[in-house]
Amino acid sequence: MPGAAAGDGAEALLAVDLGTTSIQWRALCPDGRTLAEGGMLNPQLAAGSDVMSRIAMACTGEGAGRLRAPVVGALRRIAAGVPGGVRELCVAGNPAMTAILAGKACSGLSAAPYQLAEEGGRAMRIEGLPPLWLPDQIAPFVGGDISSGMLWLLEQQPQFPFLLADMGTNGEFVLAFDESHALAASVPLGPALEGIGLSCGTNAGPGSIVGFDMAPDGLKCRFWENAGSRAEGIAGTGYLSLIALLLREGVLLASGQPAKDALSPLARRLLALLRRDGQGAWRFELPHGMCLTAHDVEAVLKVRAAFAMAAGQLTRAAGLHPENVCWYLAGALGWHAPRAALEQLGFIPAGLGARVRSIGNASLNGACLLLCRPELRERMRQWKRGCAVLDLTSLPDAESLYVQEMRFQAMRQC
Repeated sequence: MPGAAAGDGAEALLAVDLGTTSIQWRALCPDGRTLAEGGMLNPQLAAGSDVMSRIAMACTGEGAGRLRAPVVGALRRIAAGVPGGVRELCVAGNPAMTAILAGKACSGLSAAPYQLAEEGGRAMRIEGLPPLWLPDQIAPFVGGDISSGMLWLLEQQPQFPFLLADMGTNGEFVLAFDESHALAASVPLGPALEGIGLSCGTNAGPGSIVGFDMAPDGLKCRFWENAGSRAEGIAGTGYLSLIALLLREGVLLASGQPAKDALSPLARRLLALLRRDGQGAWRFELPHGMCLTAHDVEAVLKVRAAFAMAAGQLTRAAGLHPENVCWYLAGALGWHAPRAALEQLGFIPAGLGARVRSIGNASLNGACLLLCRPELRERMRQWKRGCAVLDLTSLPDAESLYVQEMRFQAMRQC
């Protein structure tokens, strides 16, 4: 494939964030300037939207090869489109995505006691691609995406102690005490925050609704980059914005169920959008033919419960209170999600103000650093040695802790 593999005159560097739901990439000049960047859905989505479904498929017959081939093909196409060819590639992904790409067995990730299939921190070759670097993997479900993000964040002179929360399909967390010591954890969040699996869900992009507001004449939609007015669907940030608005106005209860009556003219206007079918299933009818269903609210509530439980138990294990920690929100959602909505829904402690910062795709930024400054690969390896892991699945009361968080409420004090 022309341009896919490195040639004698190839100079560009290609950083990739290989996510469960999407693939984000950035091509760089040797001095770090951006040549091009873009993104696409992970072609493995056809095999399942969550990490465990991919692992299950990878453990059956030819499943691993069927998952690996479309991703390798996508990487080849991306590399082939970089002018002048690619000298080196860095792919940051969670342990399952990394193992599948590296052609390693995923059986150690399929059942407890979980084990890493691919340690990372090494170079490898894949036919039709330039030399490839895999960042260090931390633990069975804390991967090279979070270690790359941590590397980038540590270079930004962050405020300690801090909690890095990567809000993707698999939620990964690092509570850093200083530059060399940290505690990490992970929890499955599912793809709902990326708009996957919801009644009108879509990825953020042209035509997607990313927020909702109340105007004198009713509910109004905010579109991606304020462009267009033809709705293709509702992005994850749009669902967060809408549910937070309905909670704030008393139209939705903390349980996620609709209120029976309204206490204000505005709430009555919103409650008038509620419809029920003959079986009692409810939905809110929205502008542009969109809707919010009971299933949608429940899906977001499950994500909220998992996120809050993980963050709360991590800070508890460290003997810290969530409000005394600086929060860094990474990933596409961390960049675009309205902070007020995250507080309203109970993802983050209310009233933190400047202590909550959105840092975008830290994983991709870290992959860029690993290419432009290869000496940082040793720093990543050293940091990994000082990172302990909290296994949330081993907590004796993990299920009850999760159930306690199945409400839209302020983050619990542990």
